[in-house]
Amino acid sequence: MRNLSLRQKLFYWLTLTTIIPLLIFLPPLTLYQSYAIQKSIDRMCLEQSNQTSVQLDRIFNQINSISNLYFLDPMIEDTLQNGIIYDQLGYNAAQRDIIALQQKYNTSIPDVDLHLTIVANDGRIYGNGVYDHTVPITEIKQRWWYQDLQRNSWQTLWVRDEYLNRIHSNAQTNYIYSIRALKNFDTWENHGILIMSFLESDLIKLYGSSLSSHSAVAIFDQYNNIISSVSYNNLNVFPISTQARAQYAGSYITSIDNVKYHITYNTVSQPQWKVVTFLPTSYLFGEYISFRILYLVVISLFLLALFAFTWIISRHFVSPINLLTQEIHRIRQSSFSQRVSVTSSDEIGLLACEFNEMLNQIESLMQSIIEEQRRKRKAELQSLYAQINPHFIYNTLTAIRFLVYTEQKQTVDHTLCSFITLLRHSISSSEEFCSIRTELRMLQCYIDIQQISFDKPFEVCWDVDSSLLDCKILKLTLQPLVENAVMHGLKSKKGDRKLYIRVQRYQQDIMIAISDNGIGTDKVLSFYEAQSDFRSSVGLINIHSRIVLHFGHPYGITFYSKKGAAPPCLSISLLFLVRRN
Repeated sequence: MRNLSLRQKLFYWLTLTTIIPLLIFLPPLTLYQSYAIQKSIDRMCLEQSNQTSVQLDRIFNQINSISNLYFLDPMIEDTLQNGIIYDQLGYNAAQRDIIALQQKYNTSIPDVDLHLTIVANDGRIYGNGVYDHTVPITEIKQRWWYQDLQRNSWQTLWVRDEYLNRIHSNAQTNYIYSIRALKNFDTWENHGILIMSFLESDLIKLYGSSLSSHSAVAIFDQYNNIISSVSYNNLNVFPISTQARAQYAGSYITSIDNVKYHITYNTVSQPQWKVVTFLPTSYLFGEYISFRILYLVVISLFLLALFAFTWIISRHFVSPINLLTQEIHRIRQSSFSQRVSVTSSDEIGLLACEFNEMLNQIESLMQSIIEEQRRKRKAELQSLYAQINPHFIYNTLTAIRFLVYTEQKQTVDHTLCSFITLLRHSISSSEEFCSIRTELRMLQCYIDIQQISFDKPFEVCWDVDSSLLDCKILKLTLQPLVENAVMHGLKSKKGDRKLYIRVQRYQQDIMIAISDNGIGTDKVLSFYEAQSDFRSSVGLINIHSRIVLHFGHPYGITFYSKKGAAPPCLSISLLFLVRRN
């Protein structure tokens, strides 16, 4: 984050402050929502299943109550004991009485059409149904429920049996049967079977009302056999799990043939049957999945809007800062006299105002510093003149004193004229610059004065570019250089002495070189160092300082020399000399 721009930081922080809470709270909320929806669906399915089981339980209890009436009715016991009795018209009196008895008891159950069948131990059949007498009645003793009744004769069994369907003359029609043993009340021995039956279609009417689209409902007996079932879209019906069979009610999700089902089960109390509802989770959670997709779409749109909003906000806040930065950069590259445009009254506008005020103060300080430096440089130059002029006068008077001492009147007169000319040049004008032509003429006067101190005059070799004669040069610049060459180079020289003065153009500057064929030296003369072998040379130091003060580095005096080698050289380079007519 340290190397990012302010706009990027602002964008990232605004984004992260929203995304991080979403990442923290959205998964738990989504899981809780899934859990809550799952619980709500389970509760809804269980309530619906419970309503169906209660309704079935009510019907089965009513049937069981009617079965109790038949079980206790003495007429049925007499019929089983006396056998078939015909009346005067030749009708079976027992059959007639049983039909009348059924019409009496069955009126209390309007939703189910009950049929009564009584099977005696000797194979006699009584009831209000149509029976197929070609079906061997003796096979009834081989049915599992018959054997179960023999082991526990006081129980009531609820079954669906194909054999009993065939006895009732319609093997293609399914019936639901309630079966119990009839007792001899004297001996309490079994002497017949009471069978009450009703169509499976009547049962489907009772529980099929709870059937919804894409679902299936089935009724399982206590042995996990399917008693009845109905479904939409050919939905699979399959036995429930062992754990579900052991529980009274509940729900679970299982997968069959790569299809997930939500299974809800409830128990019908009287026959201990299970009412089971099968629903594919794809249908059950379809609306929730659609809602989740919508939810994700909304979250995605929210994030896109967040990114756009964050980008706009970051741009809104950072753009004035970038504009202020560009203005500052432009001012830094151009001039401090320009100012930043103030376009707002917020903190950015206040910062721009403060920056402009700072520029005003800097400009004022710079003007003060420039003026102070100008005055300081003028004072330093005046100080340098004060040092050079006495130094020059002292050397000249020393030479004239030597002439007077040797009584060379004519030479003294010439020397005094040259000295007067030099003195007039140095003090008659307050101008700091003069032309190279004037400076060389004054230099010739100075050389004439210096010649008197030699027993044999030294030779002066001039090499001057005439096109540079009108260029300006600092006054009294060359005289100290020539003095240094004469006093330190030629004075101790034996034999021919030569002084070389060259004024040439060097690139955009002017190079003036003063050299001689004197004795030379190995000492170092560096005017840029704090300590130098020629640090005591006031004249050269002053000349160098004047040049540097006026033109700056690297302009100034450069010294080249080697002992015993000729010529040693002092050179001076001047900056921006303007040619004037």
